[in-house]
Amino acid sequence: MLNELNESLIKYINDKIIPMYKKFDKGHDVNHVTSVINDSLKIAEILKDDVDMNIVYTIAAFHDTGLSKNRDVHHIESGKIVRKDTFLRTIFDKDTIELIAQACEDHRASSKHPPRSLYGKVVSDADRSDNLDTMFKRAYNFGKHNNPELSEEEHFERVYEHLSEKYGRKGYVKYHLKETEEVRKLELNKIYTMLDSRDKSYKYFLQLKDEGFITESSDFILTESQQAHLEGFYDVMDGNEFLNEAAQTITTSKRKKIEDMVLKTMNLLDKTGKNGEKYKGFFKSMSNTQFTTWIKKFMKDENEHFYLEIIPYENEPDLKTIKKAANFLNVPLEEYVYYKHDGNKDEPIRSKTKVPVGYLHLRRLQQILSKKNSYSLDIKSRNMKTNQVTGNDKIARITDAENYALMTYGSEEALKEFFGPRADDSKKKMQMYKQISQQGYLQLKDLKSDLGDKQTLNTVDVYFMGAGIMTDLVTGGLALDRTLKNKNKKDLSREKYEKK
Repeated sequence: MLNELNESLIKYINDKIIPMYKKFDKGHDVNHVTSVINDSLKIAEILKDDVDMNIVYTIAAFHDTGLSKNRDVHHIESGKIVRKDTFLRTIFDKDTIELIAQACEDHRASSKHPPRSLYGKVVSDADRSDNLDTMFKRAYNFGKHNNPELSEEEHFERVYEHLSEKYGRKGYVKYHLKETEEVRKLELNKIYTMLDSRDKSYKYFLQLKDEGFITESSDFILTESQQAHLEGFYDVMDGNEFLNEAAQTITTSKRKKIEDMVLKTMNLLDKTGKNGEKYKGFFKSMSNTQFTTWIKKFMKDENEHFYLEIIPYENEPDLKTIKKAANFLNVPLEEYVYYKHDGNKDEPIRSKTKVPVGYLHLRRLQQILSKKNSYSLDIKSRNMKTNQVTGNDKIARITDAENYALMTYGSEEALKEFFGPRADDSKKKMQMYKQISQQGYLQLKDLKSDLGDKQTLNTVDVYFMGAGIMTDLVTGGLALDRTLKNKNKKDLSREKYEKK
């Protein structure tokens, strides 16, 4: 056994190869490649056959580098990267480089054929050496991403069946070398013992959730969510005719258009560019085959969305920003409103300017149909205390959400109408009716405004007075509004008398 590792090789791999894994999904990040390197060296140390530790080290370091090219055939791409690497030629001869490349090509767990060399078996075994925590996390996150409607108990059942089938005593994941089983003996016993008992596995599952190792949101943000989604397809990627055919339906140019549209929208909504960078990394982690599989699922599932992560006071989009993004997507936020209720269908009345439009949530529509299935434009029915519309006419009132929307858009004139003559100001209401009946139209500026005419405020003010509390809602003190007006008249008369 050749135990000493070449220092220049170590430096090259640490400086040039390991950093590549920072760009890969969480299942194939720096922690993963480090683990594979360590396990590979451990297995190699106890082999009876003489092995070159430099070769083992190099294969372990390069085995997933093909992810930078094409995910579903990354093992083949890793071999190509090895063959083209000029530095490796300064360390190994031509035959050894080919041996390293073949070992990288043979490392996939889904391969139907065993690795062609002892080195390939070492690294392939090390690559399968997940711990129990990671197994549960990957399986759980895959289920949460693809079947969010399942309950936690149903998610556990799916996780348990999957892990038992794959990693149980009779599971299909097997090691090529008995030495691997010796290195992994403790962890394997832990896995087998756990999966032998459904009850123990369920308690362990709950323990991981309580400790925060498994969370409903873990690995679901952009590039991490892609790992959870793709790991479930890992073992069936090779040779899958359906996926290969599906890949042909999304051309490179079409994929680029989709990615550009998403990235441009995110960058318009988020000036910091953080959301755009996350989605960029998300798309980069997928091959064309995986992109096709993902986009098909995305389009079919109404619960799938692109999410904008917002940090308060840092990247919150304002209305102008939202309008820019909407214009880019050709989504109208403002439209003309046509009034066809006057009976003229050919030339209906149209709003003077475009007004904001939006979409009601389905549940809101269901509520209107089931509980508020009447609509009123009248404002005659009034509460005697507050003078607010009530009874069947109550539906004519605008909601808090509508108030906020009007305030956001700066619709001051509309608010004056809704909180004035259409609310509790009876004097304004009578002025409005009179002017409309006489002239056919009305300008709000022609209506006189006085807080003393706001019946709701006056009612609340009276209740406060009864409790001995002074307010400035309507008047300047405890005196009634009528008393203050009479006082003002007397003061004015005295001024006139003194001037004379």
